[in-house]
Amino acid sequence: MRLIYLTLIRFEKVNADTAYISSMADAFNKSLGDKFILTMTGKSPEQFKEIKTHEFNLGVNSLIYYRLPSFFYQPIIKLSYILFFLYFPFYARRNLNYKEQIIFSSDSNLLTMIIFWKKVFFYKYNICSDWHMLFNNLKNEYIVKNSDYLITTSTKLKKSLAKKFGAKEDKILVAYGGIDLEKFKNITKEQARIKLGLPINKKLVGYIGLFTTMRMEKGIGTMVESLKHLDNDIAIILVGRREREGVDYGRLAEENGVADRCIIKDFVNYERMILYEQAMDILVIPYPDKPHYREYGFPMKVYEYMASKRPIIYSRLELVEEIIGDYGYSFIPDDPKDLAECTKRIFLEYGEAEARAERACESVKEYSWEKKAEKIINFIK
Repeated sequence: MRLIYLTLIRFEKVNADTAYISSMADAFNKSLGDKFILTMTGKSPEQFKEIKTHEFNLGVNSLIYYRLPSFFYQPIIKLSYILFFLYFPFYARRNLNYKEQIIFSSDSNLLTMIIFWKKVFFYKYNICSDWHMLFNNLKNEYIVKNSDYLITTSTKLKKSLAKKFGAKEDKILVAYGGIDLEKFKNITKEQARIKLGLPINKKLVGYIGLFTTMRMEKGIGTMVESLKHLDNDIAIILVGRREREGVDYGRLAEENGVADRCIIKDFVNYERMILYEQAMDILVIPYPDKPHYREYGFPMKVYEYMASKRPIIYSRLELVEEIIGDYGYSFIPDDPKDLAECTKRIFLEYGEAEARAERACESVKEYSWEKKAEKIINFIK
């Protein structure tokens, strides 16, 4: 078996997609060695120097791509897909016309293309589709019916693929994870706060991660509004602000009279995010009760929070409960007052909250990137 991870993601910028693909590629490479190939557009970054890669030269210069105004991005992305569509048959004829070749991808456009060309030329490669969410119904059904293997991030998403699109459940694997536990050093809250310049004597409740996903707000406003119902010795820390987010939480804090207890920080690298997580008394996943978050918006942040060994509050949505359950504390989504009551409860019984956090940290050892990759490989074999 040879596994080909196919993506047109560009790695010049760090975001959730590039982080996921980089981690999965590294884990697959550790298990499969030279039987794994990461296939991408553009030049392979230095981070993949230990991984066998194939680079599609689609004629779209990455430096030009990132210096252009944002309204040029979508046309250039579409051009990349068109060029890939035209080039792929030549690549497949030379490299992929064997049954033991498995093409792995989470990109619905790429999956649709490789299914199309497989049907046209009767290519023998197999297809493993990696599902993080649903797309439009026609595309979902087409990919589901023509995938040899399907991977999902949650049981709820697996059930959706089976019920809505007729996928056979024995062809679907739920693969939880992942997390790089080696990056979570044993550091106290006080040590982390000193390094970050955060208040030592305040009770800190934090959200660490991107503020939006697919241009959708993640419920962080609920955290800001909850401060109205909490004592003055409690502050919230929001880390992950980027330009053009579309939501001004600083202004929201001012409107609610809590600006002095709401600290907002820009997006930082992964190692520094971990440091912020370990500086908190409580970490929050405040997802709103909306279709994306109810059905398939599983937060990868869950594993980081569990590894940080800090008490967790999460909005009461089935997806998050799959993993956290009794390891954390839940509140009614979109309800600032209930979030505040949950926060108060944790501080009143902080010893119990820390015990839950310890159990969560022990549990998350089963969700490393390496174990996720091994589970997928064994399922395919």
